[in-house]
Amino acid sequence: MTIPGGHESDDRSSDAIMYFCGAVALLMFSILAFGNASEWFDYASGAICLGLAAVLGYRGFRSGAV
Repeated sequence: MTIPGGHESDDRSSDAIMYFCGAVALLMFSILAFGNASEWFDYASGAICLGLAAVLGYRGFRSGAV
């Protein structure tokens, strides 16, 4: 990918940053879901978001490490 200055960016590091940002956003949403949970489906949505945050964090770690 070429940025306007004419330099090529490192795709792996920018992908890793995007995965980590998504993981943080989903982690915050899961905290809000658990904090305001009153029914079983609120807990389920919080658990799903927590799982997705873990997957995105792992994916970001793996793409940055390779």
